Amino acid sequence: MSFFGPNPFGIHHRGRSFSAMYRELLERLAGYAPHHRPIILTGSGTAGIEFLIDSSPQRARVWQPDHPFASRIASSLKARKDSVWTIDPTDIWAVQYDPCLCAAIDPTQLQREAGRGRLLIDAVSSWPYYSVPDNTACFVTVSSKQLGAAPVLSFVFCTEEFILQSPSSELRNLYGRAYDLAPSGIKLKDNPETPNTPAIPLMAHALKKLRRFDLQSFRKTIDDRRSALEAFPFVTGEGPVATLNRSLSSRLGFEEFYFKNDEAKLFLWSGTDNEFQKLITILEGISDVI
Repeated sequence: MSFFGPNPFGIHHRGRSFSAMYRELLERLAGYAPHHRPIILTGSGTAGIEFLIDSSPQRARVWQPDHPFASRIASSLKARKDSVWTIDPTDIWAVQYDPCLCAAIDPTQLQREAGRGRLLIDAVSSWPYYSVPDNTACFVTVSSKQLGAAPVLSFVFCTEEFILQSPSSELRNLYGRAYDLAPSGIKLKDNPETPNTPAIPLMAHALKKLRRFDLQSFRKTIDDRRSALEAFPFVTGEGPVATLNRSLSSRLGFEEFYFKNDEAKLFLWSGTDNEFQKLITILEGISDVI
C-alpha cells in the first residue's frame, strides 16, 4: 500500500523502488564513463551546462566560442559579473564538443589550449560515439540524442577530483544526495536521491534503452553508414552526423530535418536499416542527375 498519491507507475521518487531504478541508471551510465560520476537533471543539455557553471564560483571561459552552440554558452557567461577572464588553474573551460568538431580535436591539443584550466565539455551530440578525454572535469549529454531515449534528461558527469575539490557547496550537496562523498573516494549510495524532483517516465524509458544499449554495435552501425555515404561526394560531415545542402535535402522525401546554416543534418544513429537503405537509394538517384 502506498500513501504517496496517485502515480501511473506505482512508484514515488522517495520510495525504494525508484531508488533502485535510479541507482541502476547511474551505474549503467557510469559504465560508459568510468572516470566520471553521473547525476541526472530534468532538463536539456543546455540546462545541465548552465547548472555546472552557475553552481560554481570558479570563472569560466569558452573554447572556440564562434562554433555553433558554443556561442550560446558564451552568451550565458557574459551575464556573469566575473566574466572578465584571465587564465587561472581553477578556471572552467566550456567546450563545444559536437560531432563535426570531435574528429578534428586532439584531446592533448584541447588540454594544451585550455592551459591548466578544467574542461567542461558539451557532449550532447557526440557521446558516447566519441569518448570524452579522461581528464575532463565535467561533461554533459542528454537522454534523447545518441542514447535514443525520450526527451529530455540532462546527464551531468564530473570526476571525483572535481566534485571533492570544488569550492561549490551546491555542487557537493547535489552529488551528496546520490553519493557518499569521502576524501578517500566517492561511493554510490544504496538508496540514491535525485538532485530535483525527477521525471519518472523519462527515467524509466532511459533505463529501458540503456539495458539494451551495446556501444560496440552502436559505433559499428554508424561507421558502416558513414562508409556507405562516402560514395556521395555531396554528402559531407564527420562521424555520426552527415551534412547535406538544403536544396538537395528537399529531394529526399523525408518530413523533418535539423537545419543549420542552410545545411541539413542527418543523424546516423537514427532510423532503421531499411530507412537508411531507402536513403541510399534516393541519394543514388540524386547522384545520377547532378
